[in-house]
Amino acid sequence: MNFSIRKKTLFELGGFHPDCIPKHLQRFQGDGETGLAMKIKEKGYKAIYQPRSLIYHAIPSERMTISYFEERMFYQGVCDSFGEIRRKAGLCEDKDLASLGNSSYGEESFLVKFVIVLKAIVNKLFNVKFKKIRERLNQAYTEGYQFHQNEVQNDPKLLQWVLKKDFFDYRLPE
Repeated sequence: MNFSIRKKTLFELGGFHPDCIPKHLQRFQGDGETGLAMKIKEKGYKAIYQPRSLIYHAIPSERMTISYFEERMFYQGVCDSFGEIRRKAGLCEDKDLASLGNSSYGEESFLVKFVIVLKAIVNKLFNVKFKKIRERLNQAYTEGYQFHQNEVQNDPKLLQWVLKKDFFDYRLPE
């Protein structure tokens, strides 16, 4: 929610990957600031945390529903697929896809951190067993990841899009 970077470094690293893509163009979703942060880490650059820097983020009530979190986890699966394809310079193998149902893929990404924070919120707001909600979120994540993998596998132009050097030219493939 609060990300600052030197312009010189932003351009050196190729900028942000696509993010905040409309639902009907979801196949073009990238990993946004996560991808940029990974490039920063690979270069060994330092980040600075400024505890006196404040940001207020208003969260509307419609973003505090199970269906919203399921949709968000679907998008996270798409983002993680994008990042994985870039790291491997190609599509993931079937064995990687098979492990998604066991939530082992998402353990290193956003999913675990998200679920830990969400557990307290969900128990308080919805008064239901968290295990069932985690299963639904995990399923949504897996569906998003598999959706993106299938889209890329079936469209060579999309694979070229994902593997672009940078996204300063945001034009979508024809």
